[in-house]
Amino acid sequence: FNGGDWVRRLYQMNIDGSNLKEIDDDLFDPSLSPNTNQIVGVSSDLSSLLLLDRLGLKKRVLSNELEYSFYLHPKWSPEGERIAFIANEKKFPNNQSQICIVDKNGKNFKKICDASFFYGVMPPPPIWSPDGDKIAYITENSLYITNLLTGETTPIDSEVDNFSWSPDGDKIAYAKNIEEKDGYYDDIFTANIDRTDIINITNTQGISESRVSWSYWSIF
Repeated sequence: FNGGDWVRRLYQMNIDGSNLKEIDDDLFDPSLSPNTNQIVGVSSDLSSLLLLDRLGLKKRVLSNELEYSFYLHPKWSPEGERIAFIANEKKFPNNQSQICIVDKNGKNFKKICDASFFYGVMPPPPIWSPDGDKIAYITENSLYITNLLTGETTPIDSEVDNFSWSPDGDKIAYAKNIEEKDGYYDDIFTANIDRTDIINITNTQGISESRVSWSYWSIF
């Protein structure tokens, strides 16, 4: 924090903590490409979508030709050629936000959907399916999956806080907010991506579980 502005710097180091190096002094919300050679992120003021190499030597603005003022949560596709992100025409996400994708060279921009979030609440990122053919995202507290090959969108469930794809891409796990007379809590559910076989796997009334993620043999 410097003079009223947040200063966000990106560093890399060895896993033992040695050889710490600054990569960039104006990058927020970074995402490393699957081949680890490139990093995508947004500028500290959230006004630009940025791509740079792992050493920070080559940096380009992907959003020069896009008519947005706000970018957030860029995420690489599994094959490392496309980037999904949240964009907004204004300086903070509101009911005019969109879920979008673009090639890493800045071409083939596509808006997936409009997305609404509570004012002042950081929206969750869009997440690619393991095969890269689908994107899951939350809008208006509901979880959706869009098939990028067919354009078909499937609503999964409402009152969802966060979610995670299964490693094989056949299921999705998510934390769902449940209202009871004594208050609110989150349970963990799983569902097939066609919205069949929805199962509450925790069912712990009054106790919240959240931040769901899959391992290769179970859910945590």
